[in-house]
Amino acid sequence: MKLEKLRVYFEAGDLISALVTPAFSDGKGWLLQVKRQNGVVLTMQLDKKKSLGATGFREQERVFKSIDAAVKSAESIGFKEVKVNTVFKH
Repeated sequence: MKLEKLRVYFEAGDLISALVTPAFSDGKGWLLQVKRQNGVVLTMQLDKKKSLGATGFREQERVFKSIDAAVKSAESIGFKEVKVNTVFKH
């Protein structure tokens, strides 16, 4: 989900936690995941969509280069606390 929509959900009280987790097993990249009140986990998406050619477009996960960058995005959504998972889980 894109940043602006995540902010709207946060302001409505629908987001309960934020987690920064490795994007890949080699540790080169981080994802920001947020959990909604209903238990659904959402991953932050890029503002632009990835082209799938003739089949259309899909949203692409935002991969952060550092933990700090992912935490700053979580803070910009409104979170005061962010958990960081340093172990890759496939």
